[in-house]
Amino acid sequence: MELRPIFDREFERWQVVFNPVLERSLHGPGTSHGWNFEPAMLLRWKRDRLSPSIEYYGRIESITVKPRAQPEVHQLFVGGDWEARPKFTINFGVGFDLGRNGPGVVLKSRFEWHWGQPGQRAARAAGGRGL
Repeated sequence: MELRPIFDREFERWQVVFNPVLERSLHGPGTSHGWNFEPAMLLRWKRDRLSPSIEYYGRIESITVKPRAQPEVHQLFVGGDWEARPKFTINFGVGFDLGRNGPGVVLKSRFEWHWGQPGQRAARAAGGRGL
């Protein structure tokens, strides 16, 4: 089970997102671990074609079962969103561990198709607040 609230605030040229995720296994392996906390944060500088960003992802296991907060994973990603075409965005990034328990260096990417809505540039031109 996962509780994933998303707090998203956009300004004229900046976007700030915070996801304080709580998750728990209901059956099978990990059930005895209790609730885990997985915070995620994003800071994006909104530009026309390429919007650089910095992202943080963490994992703190067993916040409700002793021993608490073991192990911890903290990763920082540097990357951005490239609007390759209207309605098509490519997200990319390189992540680094800030601690000892993470997977090391991580490359990530995501492809987004915006169905039925204008792309970033078209939304801004029309006075919208596209991401």
